[in-house]
Amino acid sequence: MAGNAARIRVLIAVALLFSLALPSLAHAQTASFIARRDFPSSVVVADFNGDGVQDLAVASSASGSTLVSVLLGNGDGTFQAAKNSGEGPPNPAGSFNSYQFLGVGDFNGDGKLDLAAIIIDDISVLQGNGDGTFGPAAIFFGAGSLPRSFAAGDFNGDGRLDLAVTGSSNEVSILINNTSQASYALTVSETGNGSGTVTSSPAGINCEPSCTASYASGMPVTLTAQPAMGSNFAGWSGCDRASGATCTVTMNAAKSLTAGFNLQRFALTVSKEGVGRSGERSTVTSSSTSPGAATLNCGATCSAIYDWGTVVTLTANPANGFRVAGLERMRYRFWRDLHGNH
Repeated sequence: MAGNAARIRVLIAVALLFSLALPSLAHAQTASFIARRDFPSSVVVADFNGDGVQDLAVASSASGSTLVSVLLGNGDGTFQAAKNSGEGPPNPAGSFNSYQFLGVGDFNGDGKLDLAAIIIDDISVLQGNGDGTFGPAAIFFGAGSLPRSFAAGDFNGDGRLDLAVTGSSNEVSILINNTSQASYALTVSETGNGSGTVTSSPAGINCEPSCTASYASGMPVTLTAQPAMGSNFAGWSGCDRASGATCTVTMNAAKSLTAGFNLQRFALTVSKEGVGRSGERSTVTSSSTSPGAATLNCGATCSAIYDWGTVVTLTANPANGFRVAGLERMRYRFWRDLHGNH
């Protein structure tokens, strides 16, 4: 008795310490969900209908049925009435077998969440319809004796979710996913008068000015734009998300992206200097290698904007009685030889 009393005092002390340390916590709330009729055995949380709100999927059973009930979330802590789907094999009369464990993932690569479920000695995948309902358990995979739980992951790096399963045999079984996945084409093209390179992760895109690669359905792809020398990156179009030179898309359909590159631009300024009362009659004109580029025709001072890499030829046209004295920091000097000096 003395030992029990001591343990009781310790438990009371711990409870008081917890309540004092966390005074702002609300009392625990209990919510009851009638998923079907009886025996809910597992629950998972995910956005099963793609509306951005978390939903519940509950494994349950009733006499003669094994199924999943989905309660679509309202986003405020409440849920809609259960939708029942994902039927498993019929139960013998009077038995209450149910899915013992549920897991979530896009196992067939169609961009919709599926459920993997343990049923007695097997695992089955219930294919999601994208609206909160699931297809029936059609194919069963052996996973040792009495599997208890599993975890999903891409264990062989092929872009498909596999399963690691534990059971009563003190072993871990690996189920490799060999589902044939849909793939979609991602096309990247460049616009603008500049140039650059676009690369992707995972690899596949490495192009200038355009290229196409195929990716498995549901795969996220990150693209990075790198402008070439003399160019600036102007922006993306067609991305799911874009931030600076980075673009991210999820391959749930064929997609086309555009990366813009523009040539850098620089100002060329020409000034005249010289002596003599008629110096203003001398001029400087220009020609360039870029069709349609600006031209110079200077009186005292003039300026024009040119694209990077443009070759500009300047011609000094001295007035009568003047000569070109030289070029200094892009400025022509005109000097009148009043005394015959050179």
